[in-house]
Amino acid sequence: MPHRFVAGDGHLIVLDVWQPTEAFHQFFIDPPAIDILMRDAGVVDPPEIPVWQPTEGAPDTP
Repeated sequence: MPHRFVAGDGHLIVLDVWQPTEAFHQFFIDPPAIDILMRDAGVVDPPEIPVWQPTEGAPDTP
């Protein structure tokens, strides 16, 4: 799975491509272990998790 990490002004954005979207929910939202990992890493606020769809005809899209 491709990852992109962007940081600035005290924020971190991680862009992942999940196929299908439900796979992301099974990995990140359902297991409580991710919550524990994030808490132990110092994350105090819940992450914003937008789901975006690719734009037809853009590079790297079918």
